[in-house]
Amino acid sequence: MKRKLKTLTEQFTDARSDYNRILGRGDKQLMNEQVTCPPGTKQLQMTPCPGSTNAQGAPISGNWYTGGCATIDGQEPNQSHIGTIVHNLSSGHVVKFEVVQIHSEYGNAANPTRHFTTTTCSGGTTGCDQTPASACAQQWFQNPNASWAANWMASKDCTNYAWPATNLETQAIAIMAGAPTPQTGPYNNWNDIWTAGQNSGLSPANQFIAKMAKAKYAQCQIQACNC
Repeated sequence: MKRKLKTLTEQFTDARSDYNRILGRGDKQLMNEQVTCPPGTKQLQMTPCPGSTNAQGAPISGNWYTGGCATIDGQEPNQSHIGTIVHNLSSGHVVKFEVVQIHSEYGNAANPTRHFTTTTCSGGTTGCDQTPASACAQQWFQNPNASWAANWMASKDCTNYAWPATNLETQAIAIMAGAPTPQTGPYNNWNDIWTAGQNSGLSPANQFIAKMAKAKYAQCQIQACNC
């Protein structure tokens, strides 16, 4: 008598992304109902890069699926993407995956489309300069050794650069928009940010300066550390 194989799923969920891990056999049945992906998207079957962890720091491995459909670099995934390393920088906890299969169906119609970009398994926190002496720190902080800047940088790495890179810049721009004399940039270094703050009429300008410096530093580190 043939033995039925049961597919178990567990959710790996963080601030804005989730994946289904398939435990055991029967990979084609992610959920009870399959839904065809919209045009321009596919579901990704992936394996985490070596050394990957979940948001709680526990190691992860095995086969994972995007909870909804996905794009890669803004395009519909296809067979040429198999073997590609991808990550989702809008995720609160960034994990790098190798694409191992492309599927036309996914298991949960309620999950939104995930937008992945290509990267490499190298980089991350290993070999990445997160000290006040880093090129990014020197470029974007007037005094990277100041406790407020140094302590903040020490708490950040590839797992959490994405939030300040986007949200702190948005907040800083909103502050500047309300200034008596808005200084809209571009900002190419800490001096540009500091000068804009001083010339804007903001009193004080410290909040704008700190938020924009942190945002630009995080954006810089994402590139420098190949996050």
